Amino acid sequence: MFYGDSLGFLGGRGGPITVEKELKLDLVHLTAVPPWVDTMEETLKEIEKFKKMILSQPRLRLITNQKDLSSAVVDKKVAVILGMQNTPKDMVECESVLKLKEAGVRIIAPCYDEQNILGSGWFNSDFGLSNEGYRFIRDCACDRIIVDLSHSSHKMARDIISYAKESSYTPKIMASHGGCYSRYHHFRNLPDDVFKRVVELGGIVGISTLTFTNHECDNSVFPFKDHLAHAISLCGQDSVCVGSDDLYITRDTEEARKQFQVMSKKLDPLGTQGARFPENPLSVMGPDMLEKLYKFCLPLPYFPVGTSEKVFGQNLFNFFERALPAQ
Repeated sequence: MFYGDSLGFLGGRGGPITVEKELKLDLVHLTAVPPWVDTMEETLKEIEKFKKMILSQPRLRLITNQKDLSSAVVDKKVAVILGMQNTPKDMVECESVLKLKEAGVRIIAPCYDEQNILGSGWFNSDFGLSNEGYRFIRDCACDRIIVDLSHSSHKMARDIISYAKESSYTPKIMASHGGCYSRYHHFRNLPDDVFKRVVELGGIVGISTLTFTNHECDNSVFPFKDHLAHAISLCGQDSVCVGSDDLYITRDTEEARKQFQVMSKKLDPLGTQGARFPENPLSVMGPDMLEKLYKFCLPLPYFPVGTSEKVFGQNLFNFFERALPAQ
């Protein structure tokens, strides 16, 4: 079984990398820079620190192209692709996207929650791409950076997709982690038309395990399965994956609660996201989370045999094999 997560964490959010012996993961997109980092200079320093942590772990392999990805799979390493969930305030400076590419970043979400110079995150659902935002998407297309619609406002997500369809510059698109807005109206979730258009552009949709974006009050894994099944029905069995937004580390409940409280103060100080504990279902917590989720979701009703194997790893591998530079 090949396991892939289009947004996970090997260690605490913003903390050191941890690779446990029990880790069951073959491919993962990791956030290289905390979303609260402000400037390009600080961003590049954080990326270098993060890369050193990855390179210090024998089981991990940093991936920047298709050749690296194939090699990591053959060598049975955990293939790690670096991404960002926000952009620096001085993003519009000349060659900013190129600098991030040269630093090893391959996936960028333009905004985290509020408005920035490129557009807006989910907090302003009707705020679209700015002029600088259109230039950013063009630069991502030219530099082979994957644009991540996760956290985007609905308007900005639609603007990015329209640009990708109509412009001569066609960036690779994904929605690495989120839920279906039609299943639960949380503004971090994306509407059905956005997911369908991501897939039409050759992209992939990742479904997260976050309790507070998947359901109003249910903290179990059942809402995750509901969002996953809806996404597969909408997008097809070859274009959906797991983007857990969860941690692949061993924790007890009290430790998880303390980590949640610390991170909530940093990422959601005003409580606008409606985050609650447990942030992710406690029943799947740990380094073998994907294996637990896979077993929970078997069988996925109404879908062909083999759908689960695709969703829990192979689809993500296939997407990166298409979207990353050759070498």
